[in-house]
Amino acid sequence: PPARGAAASPPAPAGPESSVPALKLELVFTPGLHPLYPPWFRILSPRFEGHVGEAVMAAALFTPDGWDPIQSVKAAVRHAQGLLEAHGRLVEGSAGYTRAEHLLARLAALGAASVRPRWALTPEGAQLHAATSTLSPEEERRLRALRQPGIRAGKAAATAPAGA
Repeated sequence: PPARGAAASPPAPAGPESSVPALKLELVFTPGLHPLYPPWFRILSPRFEGHVGEAVMAAALFTPDGWDPIQSVKAAVRHAQGLLEAHGRLVEGSAGYTRAEHLLARLAALGAASVRPRWALTPEGAQLHAATSTLSPEEERRLRALRQPGIRAGKAAATAPAGA
């Protein structure tokens, strides 16, 4: 089973001075594949209006093609935080996301990048999809460098047994 790691701080204390609920996240790492394979990023609670939560959970950064194994987990969480701050609005008094919603977001993250979710067909959804399905130019450049055939071939040649 995957290893679980909470990426968010403990919930904020309840009280009149704290009207914003704590953001509860979970990152699930696949043993033996980390850091080369992206974690399963889940928003446990609170819920966000529209499809923002699902879009962030399926963001390009958390896909096999968009994951950067050199990037720290903290940087990945900060990226998700930035998306939520830019696009998210909390649904007051709501429960968190369901297991089914988590699974659908994970399927979207693991699916082909060219497949657009149904919610992305609206004008607002299209903007959200564009924001979460693209990487910054710096991230794209770094990932291209990591995936250059010469780098892979060089590593394979270095690890190949003599006389093979």
